[in-house]
Amino acid sequence: AAVPGGSASVAFSKDTYPPPARIPGAGGPQVPLYAEGGRMHEGDGDVRLLARISGGDPGPQGGPAAGLADIKISIARGAAVAQVGLEGGERIRELGVPGTYELRFAVSHGEGPHEGCPAEFDRDGDGAAGPGEGCVLAGDTVTAEYRTGDGPAAAASASFGLHDGLLLTDRPTYIPGSEMVLSLADADLDLDGGAFEAYPLGLVTWNYGHASAPAGSQEGQAAGGAASGPEPPMLVETGPDTGVFLAAVRVPSSVGGEAVGRGGEMVLEYADRGPGGASYPGQEERISRTAIAVSEFEASVSFGMEGYVSGYRAHVDVNVTAHVPSRNLDPGRIDRIGGPEDPLAISTRVDEISGYILAETGPDTGVFEGRLTIVHYGPHGTERPGLEGALSPGTRGPTGGAIAAMHPDMISVSYGLSDDEELTGSAMVDWGPGSG
Repeated sequence: AAVPGGSASVAFSKDTYPPPARIPGAGGPQVPLYAEGGRMHEGDGDVRLLARISGGDPGPQGGPAAGLADIKISIARGAAVAQVGLEGGERIRELGVPGTYELRFAVSHGEGPHEGCPAEFDRDGDGAAGPGEGCVLAGDTVTAEYRTGDGPAAAASASFGLHDGLLLTDRPTYIPGSEMVLSLADADLDLDGGAFEAYPLGLVTWNYGHASAPAGSQEGQAAGGAASGPEPPMLVETGPDTGVFLAAVRVPSSVGGEAVGRGGEMVLEYADRGPGGASYPGQEERISRTAIAVSEFEASVSFGMEGYVSGYRAHVDVNVTAHVPSRNLDPGRIDRIGGPEDPLAISTRVDEISGYILAETGPDTGVFEGRLTIVHYGPHGTERPGLEGALSPGTRGPTGGAIAAMHPDMISVSYGLSDDEELTGSAMVDWGPGSG
């Protein structure tokens, strides 16, 4: 909320700010890291607020740039009010419009009112409120006032509040050692609206089976080297004042000494130590979880319009790609999957091929590819009485196969890794207008 005062005005950069983090070792969350001179340094846990101040005399002897005496900052909790001293570390700069300034100032966890503070803020344990033993709690209000001359003061207010964090991944399924983009959205970690912030990746925990380990630790060991991004991996804010943090990490091949196998589920956890409903960071903890599937197979079907489509006949070449590291049996030669003893099935609504063969793209890649042709089956396509007319003897892959499809249709590939695990991929088939 903003109240103009004559020709002056004050406005905060946002309506809600997180309460300051408790000091390290006092039960609060991890404090952020900041990049400076090519190195990272630890923050102090203070929250830094931005206020825009306009009006007044913009000359060298007036306006906010002449000093901080005309600016008052206070924090209120009900009838209790505490003044925030602007005594150092503040930054005030004139913006592009003459007479318009931006004030950046810090609020520490002890600068709020003493009334109603939890016992955890009594740092010396004497039961009395001493210097620096106030507190800033969710629901408190911060007010900035700017007075020019004898007129009324311009004022603006914002509140302190906490929010639930949300942990997300860019895909639902990964192969151990593959790269993952991890996203953590938590506005309470954005303690400085004027800077990029970063946090250690250890805020996130890998959980697999009965084992768990902090992300980025030796216990959560990834295969295949480091992912793209800073070293060591960190959760880096996407921009000043966004509260969204990203990290590129590799899915571990072992967690806490337990090997990550195919067909399992891994759960990632973020312990939010300042969730919505809490009064201050560190008061309680709420876990944000996201689950991913761990697989050794990623089937995908892609269409290349390498044939032609007409009103009477259509051919579409299809590339089938399977990522199956466990079937890379001999690093020195090109392996194959499929065939009578290792069934890989490709099907449409009207046709099916069992035991189609895919060949490894090269020695020791674990990536298998094949190609076949979809033949249009319908009133304006190839008329076939049976389901195997399109499949000639001896053309069961990795190239030369053919399969019929109607309009519209779906082509699917399935591969059985074990008796209880079948993995599939699919794509639509559309022969275009006028097809049937």
